[in-house]
Amino acid sequence: DHAHLHADVQLRRIRLRESPPYRGNADLATFVPFGVGYVELPGEVKVETRLTESDPSKLHIGMEMGMVLETIGVDADGNDLVTFAFAPTGN
Repeated sequence: DHAHLHADVQLRRIRLRESPPYRGNADLATFVPFGVGYVELPGEVKVETRLTESDPSKLHIGMEMGMVLETIGVDADGNDLVTFAFAPTGN
């Protein structure tokens, strides 16, 4: 099942704050803003989550979203830091 973008699309550019628990790219020169929105999962659970699309004009309420994994940086040992995000499926 695909999740659906739900309620008001409250996208905002996340300002870089290197404070716990943030573990992503903390380099202001290479930081890439990302979207945040509410996604309704099957069973009517809504979560505020990271989106792969940060342009509000490319998103709309009710569009299908799929969960993906994104690399958001590397740790001190060179290991990838991975998190989940939701991406439009194109449907």
